Order: sequence, then C-alpha cells, then structure tokens
Amino acid sequence: MKASINLGFTQTLALTPQLQQSIKLLQLSSLDLEQELILAAENNPFLEFESEMTSSLHEHLPIISQINSIKTTNHNFDDENDPTLEIAHESSLFSYLLDQIKLLRLSEYDKSVIATLAGNLDEKGYLRISLEELIQEVQPWIKENEESASQQILRALSFLQGLEPAGIGARNLKECLQIQLNRFPSASRETSSWKNSYLIVTDFLHELGNKEAVLVKKKLKLSDQDFLDAMKCIRSLQHDPASQHETNEKIYILPDIFVKKHQGKWKAIANPSSFPKINIHSAYAKVVEESNKSSITENVAQKLQEAKWLVKNLTQRNDTILNVAQEIVRLQQNFFDFGPIAMRPLVLREIAENLELHESTISRITTQKFLTCLQGTFEFKYFFSSQVQTLTGGNISSTAIQELILQIIKSENPKKPLSDSAIEKLMSEKGFIVARRTIAKYRDILKIAPVHLRKKSSLI
Repeated sequence: MKASINLGFTQTLALTPQLQQSIKLLQLSSLDLEQELILAAENNPFLEFESEMTSSLHEHLPIISQINSIKTTNHNFDDENDPTLEIAHESSLFSYLLDQIKLLRLSEYDKSVIATLAGNLDEKGYLRISLEELIQEVQPWIKENEESASQQILRALSFLQGLEPAGIGARNLKECLQIQLNRFPSASRETSSWKNSYLIVTDFLHELGNKEAVLVKKKLKLSDQDFLDAMKCIRSLQHDPASQHETNEKIYILPDIFVKKHQGKWKAIANPSSFPKINIHSAYAKVVEESNKSSITENVAQKLQEAKWLVKNLTQRNDTILNVAQEIVRLQQNFFDFGPIAMRPLVLREIAENLELHESTISRITTQKFLTCLQGTFEFKYFFSSQVQTLTGGNISSTAIQELILQIIKSENPKKPLSDSAIEKLMSEKGFIVARRTIAKYRDILKIAPVHLRKKSSLI
C-alpha cells in the first residue's frame, strides 16, 4: 500500500471552557449553584458574590416529585418573601446499608464485596443481577484463595441478606419472603401456622398469585382455619423490602419559580433567592482595564476574562430557566387549575422547538429545578409525560391516566378489588384506550399492589 498525503477539510465541535462552564451551570440546582459561586469567588478576586439564600424565609411547604406521593396545599405567597422548602427526605438505602456493613466483624476485603452487592440493589431492595454479572462486577476485589469467585459472592450475599431491613438483597419474591420468615423467633417457627406459611411460600407461591387457594389447601391438606392462619402470617411480610426503610432526614429545597395567577392566567415568576447574582469587582476591573497592557500578567488577564464568562453564563442560565418555566406554565394551564388529572401530554422536544433551544438543554434545565404553586411543589420534569390516545381521537397524558387509575382504585370495594382487566374495561368505558399491561405498569409505578394482595377478608 502506497503512503500519500492528502489535503482536506473536516468540521469538528470543540467544547471551549466557556461552553463547558455554561453546560455545567445549566444542570446545577439552586443550592449546588450557590456552592459553585462561593468557590468561584474565593478563587477569583474579580468576582463579588453575596448569597441571599441563607437569609431567605423558611416556610414549610410540600414537595411533589412523583405522582404517588402527591400532597396539596393552599398557600398565599407574600411578594416580599422568598420561601425555601423544608421537607422530610428519605435517606439513601445504600447509605443505610453501608453504615451496617462498616459494623460487621469482617475484613475490609469482605466488606468491599458486600458493599458492591448493595450497590447493585434495585429500588425495591432486590438483587436482580445474575451471578455471572456479579462476578464480573466484583472482579477487582475477588481474592484468589481456596474459595471460588461464586462461593465468595454467595457468602457476601448471605451477609447482605442478614442486614436490615429484612428481605433486603433477595433475588426474587420467594427468597425475600423466606428471609423474613427465617427472622421469626424460634418459638414462632415451631408453630403450625409458620410451617404452613413457609411451605406455601416455598412451593406454592405461583398458585397463590393465581388465586388457587382451593388447590393449595388440597395439596397441603389444610383446613380453612389453618390456611387463614398461614395467610395472615404471609400478609405480615413485606414484598418490597426497601419500603421498610423509612428514615426522615430534613433537607431544604429552594423553588426556582413561583406560579401565580395574573389576569386569569397562570404565570411563572422567578424566585429572586434562587437566581443568585455574581458581579465583577468594578474597582479591580477598572485598574486592570486602565493599566498598560504590557504590565498586566497573563494570569491576571485570564482571571478577569473568566469572571466575565461566569457572569455572562449565569445570566444566560437564569434567563433560560425562566423561559422554560414560562413555557411549561403556558402549556399546562389546566394542571394548575385542576391538578394531575388535567395534565396534557408534553415532551422535551416541544419546549425545545418553541424556544429554539436544543433538546439536551431542556433536559438539563428541567433536572433539579422546582416550581411551587397551589397544587404543591414539583420538579420541572414532572410536567413531561407521554400520551395515550382516546376513542374520540384525542390524547391524554400518561400522568393523567395514572391519576385516573389511582382514583378508580381508591373508590373500589376493598372486598372486591378491581383486576387490571376490570380497570382496563372501566377506562375503555370512559373513552381511554389503555392496554392491560400498561395499567399494570402504571399501577407498579404508583406502588399499588396487585388485586389479590388488595383483597380484604378473603382466603387470599
């Protein structure tokens, strides 16, 4: 092959330091931004920054980031107040497990493997990853000794499953329930109700889920009372181990936007305390600008330029947040009047096209930015959802569908709860085309148990 030299043109995108800084500022929350500006002012003598956040009035307001945790409030804002939100925040399950792992009388190596397994738990506290994937994940910590990699992982898993909350680290529902049953006092484990419960969980969980109570009783030769006692024991167990971990930790959220009604329309108004201002030190800048350029060191000139970039990027960030919030409020007017049931379908692309911004910019802006209104306090991302078609050819947001499902289940007869198929039929009668599997998915998002677990005063 003959070597040759060719002349050509190519286009490449280079992220300048100014652009990198602009992107970073866009994705910071108000509180994180404050820390970033404090650090910048400490390292650059040309910057002046005085935080208004610490002097803001703290008011107790609810926060909503998920539809299943909705709380509402009626609150009239004083224009002169800049409230921050104090909320009860569930501390990290991973942090809770790490605190327990540190107390185990094991080597640092063993603790590292257990902590790695803990880091692979899903939001319900289950370990869904396969043994092969786990071996690959913990390979850096695996010791070459008499135990194989799989033996070391299974031993670490047994320690993880011994931590609180009970059932944590289970690989499936059966194992989760077995772990909890094995935590019962020794005296309880000698009772017939416990033994029957363990047999049902171990061998007949599938039948139980299919409401085949008669079949289970027949195979185990149980009386109605013995079966009821066993089911009472099983119902006392948690299907979602992570839900048992409830430690409240107070944190503060500063809303970026207030939503108020003006002349019959909801408007987005910037919260001054969440839009910090940083200025160029005029006296220092004047000295540099009036000095002979040859006498100014490159470092001093660079610091002044960096200060100007930061002020410009911060102004651009604040303007973009307000513009995005105003567009969200304009498009979701019905939500602010009627709540989640009136949420319209909305995607990031629609906001991006309306404001002539890139979709990735909207994604950064809507993360960790909050607005507060009469319905509560919401992250910007809450207002974006996919659409579901209606029989009349219209569209409704998935958020509204979830709210409708929630209302249907709340109004059901506890003794005769509605199956997903029954909910599908009811939705169809209301004009909404929603597949049964979609209803099951939304019910899971809402953390609502399936029909056989919602049924009261029955054998199952």
